[in-house]
Amino acid sequence: MKGAISRRRNANSVPAGCGSAGQALVYLLGMLGALLAGVVVTFNATQLLARKQRLLNAADAAAFSVATWQARMLNSGAYVNRAIVANEAAIAQAVSLRSWLEYMQTATRNSGAITSAIPYVGQAMAALARLAGGINATAQPALGATEIVLSTSNQELALAQRAFLRLGALTTPDLARRALNVNEPTASWSAGGELALRRQQAQWQGFLVEDGGRRRERLKNVVGESLDEFTRARSYDVRPPLLGAVLRLRKRGGTELLGFDTWRGMDTAALHARPLFGGFRETIPLGWGSAENGRATLVRGWHDGSWAVNPRTSSLARAGTVARRQYLGLPSSLALRDRAAGSDPRLRTVLRAQLPRQSLEFWQEIWPGARLSTPGTSDADAEPSLLRDRILATSAAEVAFVRPIGRRDRQRERGSLFNPYWRARLASLTTGEQALLDGADAIAGARGASP
Repeated sequence: MKGAISRRRNANSVPAGCGSAGQALVYLLGMLGALLAGVVVTFNATQLLARKQRLLNAADAAAFSVATWQARMLNSGAYVNRAIVANEAAIAQAVSLRSWLEYMQTATRNSGAITSAIPYVGQAMAALARLAGGINATAQPALGATEIVLSTSNQELALAQRAFLRLGALTTPDLARRALNVNEPTASWSAGGELALRRQQAQWQGFLVEDGGRRRERLKNVVGESLDEFTRARSYDVRPPLLGAVLRLRKRGGTELLGFDTWRGMDTAALHARPLFGGFRETIPLGWGSAENGRATLVRGWHDGSWAVNPRTSSLARAGTVARRQYLGLPSSLALRDRAAGSDPRLRTVLRAQLPRQSLEFWQEIWPGARLSTPGTSDADAEPSLLRDRILATSAAEVAFVRPIGRRDRQRERGSLFNPYWRARLASLTTGEQALLDGADAIAGARGASP
């Protein structure tokens, strides 16, 4: 009996642990589901952040491409200005040589007349005068032709500079779009980005100014500082032995740009004697010469003191000036617009790119209204992009004047279009630029949402 009861109990009993195993399986399935959901969310979030990073890289590439293009245009403009300055200095040298050759011809001729009674010396001076006259007759037309070629080249260089610097701004929107689409084909500019592109074009146009008319003074000063010593001043004094206290030879001469449209060189030499009372006075003109190219002018010029020291000889030189009228004047070129003292001229490019909604649909379903920020960026870069149904990426770049090596005089050099030291670099977004972009995008979003 006891054995039968025991067998019935054993038959109806449940194996130990079967209930707890079923419960663990349910928990395990729940955990696997949560883990799978976490993996999916993490994967999609990573994909979204990767797209955001690619978009940011594309925006950086576009902004840096625009800044690099503008830096190259500014450097090209600086090279053109330097070529213009070099050509103007060469024109001044040619005019100086023509003036000096005229002076040598008259000086040797007059010296030959003075020494004609001296055996051998008179004949030697006469031969030297004939040689100087032959060289002068040959060199005058050749140097004049050189002045014409250089002056014409300067006008063409200035015209080309104005054309490519003014029209170069028109290419920046297309350049920015190409750079963006090469790195992220589905991206486009947001409303704020389009506004920033138009604003950047206006900034470029306002960054430059044409130095024409009286404003050519800036280019004239640079040309004047670039002249060599022979062109700028050809002066010296000679004191004869034993007679230096009462007799001196004074040579004066120099070449300068009169106004903006005439180069003139003058060379004079005269004997100065000291009377019993008073200082040295111009007594005998010995040699003179003058050359000119450009518009006729009544301005006498300075010519390193020729008019002050040798006035009579200068009058002879002015009367016999070998004048040409083919010089076209100092050209009108582009320069940077004047700015407040202490401010560095800079060009900024700010761009904002966006990706369309279809790339965000899954992420919006699991986390609507999220803020998206890529690692390494500031809080200002965390746009509520998903709330506006798109990813946004903002980038800024600037063009600045940076000398690779400091000046020898240790002076600080401001940016100009005479030295090709313009460099492009990425920059941080300012608060004002951020507000401008956000405002434009908000207005565009409100219009798109309105019925």
